Amino acid sequence: MPESYIYTVYPDYPSATGGKVIAVCEDASETEFQSIAKQNASRYGAPITAFITEYGQDHVSLRFFNAQKEKGDSDSGAIVALAHLRSRGELDEAVQVNMQEVMPARLEQGMYHLKQGDATALSVEADLDLVCEALQIDRTDLDLRYPIMAASTSRPNLVVPLTAEGLRSAKPNLELVTDLNNATGTRGLIFVCLEGEISFRYTAPLKNIVEDNAASNTYATLCGYLAKVGILEDGSQRLSVTQAVAIKKPSRLNALFTVQNGEAQDIWVGGLVTRQDVLDLSLED
Repeated sequence: MPESYIYTVYPDYPSATGGKVIAVCEDASETEFQSIAKQNASRYGAPITAFITEYGQDHVSLRFFNAQKEKGDSDSGAIVALAHLRSRGELDEAVQVNMQEVMPARLEQGMYHLKQGDATALSVEADLDLVCEALQIDRTDLDLRYPIMAASTSRPNLVVPLTAEGLRSAKPNLELVTDLNNATGTRGLIFVCLEGEISFRYTAPLKNIVEDNAASNTYATLCGYLAKVGILEDGSQRLSVTQAVAIKKPSRLNALFTVQNGEAQDIWVGGLVTRQDVLDLSLED
C-alpha cells in the first residue's frame, strides 16, 4: 500500500491560505497510478498526483495523473515533488526534472523554482467592447495607462490591465473569451491589476481552463508584459505576485529573472510548499 503525501503549493503567505493541492506518491507500480490519482482527487481534493518514478541527488523523474488520465507536465506537481524529496535531504539545490519536457530547477530562499525561459510582449489589436463583454466589466474598469498586449514564452496569452475593482468584479464569459482569443491569435487571457502589489487572474477556455488559481508558466508570460510596458527597470528582478485572490483561492508565485531591452530573460518561477497529511493509501474501497 503506497503512501501518498498531500501538499499545498503556492499558498499565499504568510497566511498560508489558498494555493493548489497536490499529492505525491512513491513506490507505486505503474498499474496503480490511475487508481491512486482517482482516490486522491475524490478523497482529498488533489486534482493532480505526482508519481516519483526515479531520482538521485541531481535529478528526478516524474509522471502526473488526474482522476481521469495521465496528463502532461505539471510545474506545480514538479515543485511539490522536489520539496518532498528535499525535505528528506535527498536532493541537491540544483536538479534536473525529467517530465515530458526536461526542465532545470534550483533552490532559492528555501523554495524550488523551475526555469521557464524568456518572455516577450507584442502589440495587438483588441476590440475594447469585446474585451469588456468577455470579462463582463465596464470601460471604466480598464486601466488605460497600460496597453493590451500579447505576451508569450512559447504560446501567447492576451494581457489586459484592469483597475483593482475591475479585477475583483470580472466574471469571464468563456464563449466570448474564446472569441477574443481567436480574434487576437492568443491561447489564454491574463487580466491583471498593476496598482500596488501586482495581482492577476487567468482563464483559457481554448485549453479547457475555466480559471486557474496557480499558473507558473502564465506568470512567466506576465513577466514579459511587465518588462515591455516599463513596470520594471533593467537588471535582475525578484518579484512576488498574487493570483486568484478575487475568487477566494489566493496563490502567491515568485519569479527570478533579468529585464533587458523590454524583455524578461532567464525566468525562474517557484513558490512555497506546505505539508498536509501523510496517507496510508489503500486501493480497496
